[in-house]
Amino acid sequence: MSFVVGHPIRRREDFYGRSKQLARFFELIDGSQAQSVSLRGVRRAGKTSFLQYVAHPQTLAQHVHDPPPDGGQS
Repeated sequence: MSFVVGHPIRRREDFYGRSKQLARFFELIDGSQAQSVSLRGVRRAGKTSFLQYVAHPQTLAQHVHDPPPDGGQS
């Protein structure tokens, strides 16, 4: 199945899939001992879309025990 490569996904509701990567990402940053995360991938693989999704306040509220009130945008 092919897909169209375009601009990063900006709307949270348009982002889907990557559930294993999301679980692992939040496991690392919100675990008992937070760890550094490096996001790597080939050009136009969705790295920016992924980061915009995880930085969204609703996503943080779902996955992080004590999310920052502004979604970490300060």
